[in-house]
Amino acid sequence: MDSWKKGQNFERECSKNLISFEKEEIPLLVCPRLLRKRNLGQVDLAKVRRPSKDITIYELKSDVHMVSFRQKRRLMESCQFIGTIFQSKINLEFIGQEQKN
Repeated sequence: MDSWKKGQNFERECSKNLISFEKEEIPLLVCPRLLRKRNLGQVDLAKVRRPSKDITIYELKSDVHMVSFRQKRRLMESCQFIGTIFQSKINLEFIGQEQKN
């Protein structure tokens, strides 16, 4: 299986199993086109915690050590942008395949 397909399968699995949304959490959909227009990093998964409105953004990687400096910077800029829009504190978490269990 090629690496792109592996990554897609990993993201799908995490979306279903890893990130369980509790009662006080709401899934947040972020339009990739909006982020790309601003040259920002795309968001894999995100959730809003009630009532605090804190947002957690998850970057899913089959190998978390393969995240480049440039990608980290773009993701941090995405966090800043999303935090400004929602006037919320943003947490960014990197989740690798070895951490999913």
